[in-house]
Amino acid sequence: MESKKPIIEKESSITSLHIFTQKILILLAFTGGIYMLSLLTSILAILFFSGFLTILFSPLLTSMNRKRIPDWLGIIFIFFGILLFFFVVLFAIIPIFAEQIILLFSYMSSSFNNMGMLYKSGGVDALGFPSFLKSYIGTIDFGILFEWMKSNVSSISAVMATLSKNLLQSSTSLISTLSGGIFQMMMIIVFTFFMILERLSIKKFLYQIFPRKIENYLIKREDSFLHVLSSWMKGQIILCATIFLLTLLGLFGLQLFGIKIEDIFTLALIAGLMEFIPYIGPFFALLPALAIVAGMGIAPIISILILYILIQQAENNILVPMVMSKTLDLSPFLILLMMTVMASIFGITGILLAIPFAAILQIIVKDFLERKTSGKKKP
Repeated sequence: MESKKPIIEKESSITSLHIFTQKILILLAFTGGIYMLSLLTSILAILFFSGFLTILFSPLLTSMNRKRIPDWLGIIFIFFGILLFFFVVLFAIIPIFAEQIILLFSYMSSSFNNMGMLYKSGGVDALGFPSFLKSYIGTIDFGILFEWMKSNVSSISAVMATLSKNLLQSSTSLISTLSGGIFQMMMIIVFTFFMILERLSIKKFLYQIFPRKIENYLIKREDSFLHVLSSWMKGQIILCATIFLLTLLGLFGLQLFGIKIEDIFTLALIAGLMEFIPYIGPFFALLPALAIVAGMGIAPIISILILYILIQQAENNILVPMVMSKTLDLSPFLILLMMTVMASIFGITGILLAIPFAAILQIIVKDFLERKTSGKKKP
């Protein structure tokens, strides 16, 4: 018995050494895998984004196939429409932003100039401060303050004018920035084109390399994923068009009441496009409208705020429930989380695709939790 103890202890130490070695190797393999992924991030991002676009366009291409339109011609039509729309929107939005930024700083400069002239002619009393403040600010030389603010605003206005002019003259650099680089954009187009042409073969290959359970699940849920994506695309197009029309009619109505707002078509177009960005899109749509009416007085500013708030409330309480129904009943936290993750990988295009990706992820998580719950109930 005593002679067997050293043998058992030796075997136990060898087993522990093997387990420790396996853990070290697993840790090294995991670290190496993470390092390789970091090196291939851009390539994986292009492949992932191209695959997602392939899934997104598949229902539309299937409907085109029913009309005897081949895949290669259908994807050319889709890309041509997207690029044409992108260029039209780009050259419609940039001028109004550049112009309104310049006008806003010019208005601020003239306002400080007028306030400085009022101060020189009537002192603190001419500025309209409440009486209880005059005793505290009576020693302040507002003339120097207004002159300093005027000169700085004028300098900023000149810089902004130069930047805006350069921006308008070099739109290709902006396109490159928004798309994550011309090379990446072209690679996405090429990969998406060939992945769409070979989508049936790629789908068959992916199903074969996955384990049997995952393959069966993907086959079972394929129609649900495509239905969610097509519902999101149709819903977004309807929402964008509706918000565009409501904003255009609202701004035209304000013009009838004497508020002369320029470029109402461009403002309505911005409001419609911002519907693709969840939660924060309407806020960005409001900014250029406020910049236009900033120099018109308090009444136009309040009118614009009320109009955009009413449109936003109509969207949240009427349009979204009617258009989206319960197909995309998503958690706001999940949407914001996916926006953050997708933006860090794909930039602005990731933000636009955060909702459909979150919808698919929610289906997978929901099915997993239901299967886990049903498994616990079994004896």
